[in-house]
Amino acid sequence: MNEEEKKEEIKVLNLEGEEGTGKDELIKAAYHLLNRPLAIMSGNAGMGKEDFHYYKTISKEGDAFYTAKKYSALNERSEYAGGVVIDEFNKVKRAVRKGLQDDFQDRVFEREDVRYPMHPHSRIIVTGNPADGYDVVPFDDAEQRRMKTIYVSWQSPEEELEILKFYAFQGRRLSRKDKAELEAMFKNLIKIADT
Repeated sequence: MNEEEKKEEIKVLNLEGEEGTGKDELIKAAYHLLNRPLAIMSGNAGMGKEDFHYYKTISKEGDAFYTAKKYSALNERSEYAGGVVIDEFNKVKRAVRKGLQDDFQDRVFEREDVRYPMHPHSRIIVTGNPADGYDVVPFDDAEQRRMKTIYVSWQSPEEELEILKFYAFQGRRLSRKDKAELEAMFKNLIKIADT
């Protein structure tokens, strides 16, 4: 495998789905099972590329104020390994995203305008809402080719009901009355979810 093929093989994982479908929770659970560190950052339209590398702090000592730079979760996980989730990455301006994706593809991170190689076990995961969501800047074809996208969605209400019933009844001896009450509860939950 040549260097270009290796580069092409390393893709950022993109989890896309409606708000509240559990994208972040899925990643947290996976990293917990892997026993690896994970950090989560939120993206928004007002962020520049430097905002992903560090943030500024202001502290007060007596009458004097001091400012300092703190390295971001993306910067630290890139150096020391682990995962970084950039939530709502598709709300970040396209030009900023492309600059970050170049770094992700080259497996480098920046500190004080110097590029360093990422730790071999660092992984970048981005999440976002569907393209028709509020404030979303859809990924263009070039951006999509650089990512492995997984769509996360809710099950249909009927499928959710079957899953709930399976786990509720599993290994339990329930009377017909108890089963009927649980069935009625599940149907009410479905009605509530549909409204």
